[in-house]
Amino acid sequence: MTLKEQISWCKSEIKKGNNEQVLRSILKRLEASDTKEPPHPYHNEAVAAYKDFLKAQGLPPLFDFKQGKALKELLIKLQNVTASRSPEGALGALKFIFEGWNRLSDYHKKKKTLVHINNNVVEILDLIRYGATKQQTNLDAAQQLANAIKGKRNGGSQANSPS
Repeated sequence: MTLKEQISWCKSEIKKGNNEQVLRSILKRLEASDTKEPPHPYHNEAVAAYKDFLKAQGLPPLFDFKQGKALKELLIKLQNVTASRSPEGALGALKFIFEGWNRLSDYHKKKKTLVHINNNVVEILDLIRYGATKQQTNLDAAQQLANAIKGKRNGGSQANSPS
């Protein structure tokens, strides 16, 4: 019997008056499992990637109900923002976040829970793609300018030096 057939059978038996109390409790559990959404196709891979990320950060790989719920929501969000809109794309985006973690601001770097990542996913993706802060962007631009000036000095002095 399929789950829907079991639910239907319980309802018909309750209407007949057979073992109503027992069948109502069974029916309640069957209906609860009927509404449960299937897990994301890459849920186990995402859990493994998160645990690897925590280990790489020197933290124990703890995973509880809150983290599981946040991961489920996060994978759906990531699937919707990826170009392919596929489950594979969601897993790839999650790995992208973990690989680019060092590009985040100190505030986000300290908060490594999936709950935090889920609640701030847009900001985190933006920081990884475009840099941690405006200050960091300015520092990077200044460093590039300094390197360019240094390169011109070195290049110019070599061209003018006697051979």
